[in-house]
Amino acid sequence: LNRSARAWGRRHDLAAVINAGMYAQDLTTHTGYFHTGDHVNNPVWNRRDYRQAACFEPREPGFPRFVLQDLDAAPESTFVHLYDVVVQNLRLIRHPGENRWSPQTNEWAEACLAEDREGRALWIHCATQHDMHTFNEILLELPLDVVAAQHLEGGAVAQLWVDPALLEHDEDGALGGLPMPVPNVLG
Repeated sequence: LNRSARAWGRRHDLAAVINAGMYAQDLTTHTGYFHTGDHVNNPVWNRRDYRQAACFEPREPGFPRFVLQDLDAAPESTFVHLYDVVVQNLRLIRHPGENRWSPQTNEWAEACLAEDREGRALWIHCATQHDMHTFNEILLELPLDVVAAQHLEGGAVAQLWVDPALLEHDEDGALGGLPMPVPNVLG
């Protein structure tokens, strides 16, 4: 059942929710590889355009709690089994801070996942429409120390919800306009 980011957060008692990535026409299947625990949403690695995988919750001690893996630097076979959550998406910024998009005319609002120099996950939503080259340049110029980023979703479906009880924000905590349903989220 697809829900808005806010509905996902409320249903699962989450502090924050963001899109997990783009999805197929069935409105359920992620368009890149995606597993969480034993559930595999999509077992197929997208070889065409998806050049990055986000890895959360290591299964063994000694691995980072979160990392964005550039697939041209580390093949999936070297890390996919090490994490409970792995989600493959379009790469925006390659380690160590290289903008991978050329200037273009298409612009949209953006929800993305970034990694900073300290290895922290940054959930970012930008309601202002930009082409992705410009968006990446803005991210790299901000004092966030972004070293890598991946596209999660664009346009009206791009959402970031933060529980207003935890963070002071607008009335319902939703960023990105109307709360549209999305099938897969990170929380």
